[in-house]
Amino acid sequence: MTPEEKKLVLARMESMPEDLIFVVGARKYKKRDLMVAVLRETDIGELFVKIQMTYLRGLKDLWNRN
Repeated sequence: MTPEEKKLVLARMESMPEDLIFVVGARKYKKRDLMVAVLRETDIGELFVKIQMTYLRGLKDLWNRN
């Protein structure tokens, strides 16, 4: 993950409700736990950034089609 991707994903997560639960694979993660994983660049943190960036790029592509 690039520093810019990390910053973007963390900013998006910060704006989400505190009680939000994310499901990645077969596990559930609290928002803060995933934020720590992203900050520490763990395997799950890197996977979550990849998932979020894929989502954001897809939105951008949809926007650009119109």
